Amino acid sequence: MTKLNRIILIIIGLLLIVVVLFFAIWTRPAGKKTAPTNQQMGAARVGAPVAEGLAVKKIEQRQATPEEIATREVTVLSQTFAERFGTYSNDGNFQNIIDLYPQMTSLMADWAKDYVLKMRSQANKDGYEGATTRAISVSLNSLNLDGGKAETMVKTQRSEVKPGQPEPRVYYQDLRLELVKVGADWKVDGAYWVK
Repeated sequence: MTKLNRIILIIIGLLLIVVVLFFAIWTRPAGKKTAPTNQQMGAARVGAPVAEGLAVKKIEQRQATPEEIATREVTVLSQTFAERFGTYSNDGNFQNIIDLYPQMTSLMADWAKDYVLKMRSQANKDGYEGATTRAISVSLNSLNLDGGKAETMVKTQRSEVKPGQPEPRVYYQDLRLELVKVGADWKVDGAYWVK
């Protein structure tokens, strides 16, 4: 048998194996079900029946209480607000504060507009100055659903750069936020950096 014949036989053998495997996979009996994958289970609707062996089990979901919903909303708002409120640069012209106006009460937005004007007039024009703020944790100090008020404390890590400063100054600072419910949304009514 020549070398060419051997190569041809090997290729034909491999093709036969592929064909047999293809038919074995695609023609298995429809009655045999495979277990759902984790991805398929994650995509299942809550409350929809899920096959579990031969039995069908219904996944139950507990409804969140109004207090749990408010806590989640206040916590998320506090985290994003603190990071954006504390992150600025003189190049950005204090746009970080302006972008937060929709998350503020009208009283807080009025204060913020005055603050932006003041900071723009005092901004260092001789070099880059800025700070990056990252929220580490949010604690809920108080929540009054009936009164529509909440207070949180956001622990942050801040990194500040100033002209003439060779390395960024990293420090930790807390931000106390007062929030009120305006219509269906929570809004920030006061923001106070704690020394």
